[in-house]
Amino acid sequence: MNWSELYTEIAGEVQRRLMAHQAEEQWVETVTKFMVHQSRALLIFMDRHSKYGTKNIAIEGHTGTMVRLTDKIQRIRHGTGNFTDESIDDAHYDASNYPLIGLMVLKGQWPDTDADKEGRRRAIKLEMDRLQKELDALEG
Repeated sequence: MNWSELYTEIAGEVQRRLMAHQAEEQWVETVTKFMVHQSRALLIFMDRHSKYGTKNIAIEGHTGTMVRLTDKIQRIRHGTGNFTDESIDDAHYDASNYPLIGLMVLKGQWPDTDADKEGRRRAIKLEMDRLQKELDALEG
């Protein structure tokens, strides 16, 4: 599934759920605000990903994401106002991204990690098994 199909699928599901709760004004308003914040967090992720690439996470793996999250939380906790290189809002958005990056590492979806290599091996094995069954059916 490409990004456009994924976006369309997610947008459709969000629309269905919003419509199901349209009578609950506060629910819809809260969910809408949450989506705005998630979108901003995605933009921060994209900026950081462009700036740092994948190796900074791949080197330390899941543990590294938790260390970075802890560092970010400490920065938020002790920060007052804006930092010189990052606003307090951006720090919150960035912090919200690390658990998802950690999940990607655990699921083998972050490039250049051992979990990623194992995840690709499993995906290739599953595809080989599927193709073998298809071949067996054709020959049978």
